[in-house]
Amino acid sequence: ERIISGLTHLMPDGGHAELRCQENLTRRVSMINGSLTANSATNVSGVCARAMQGGVWGHSSMAECSVEAARTVL
Repeated sequence: ERIISGLTHLMPDGGHAELRCQENLTRRVSMINGSLTANSATNVSGVCARAMQGGVWGHSSMAECSVEAARTVL
């Protein structure tokens, strides 16, 4: 909701638009006999937009989840 706020003026007039932002966080810890052998964290995110204008669907995406990326895909 934070990213979508203030972007409604970019939606197509008389059309339909969907905006989705997803973030996947992964934490991995490995231990052998009580000793830490690996410790890692990854963060993967992205934003995509799907819009219909004049009976035609369009799709756009970026591998970043930010207000700037949401503006770009819309």
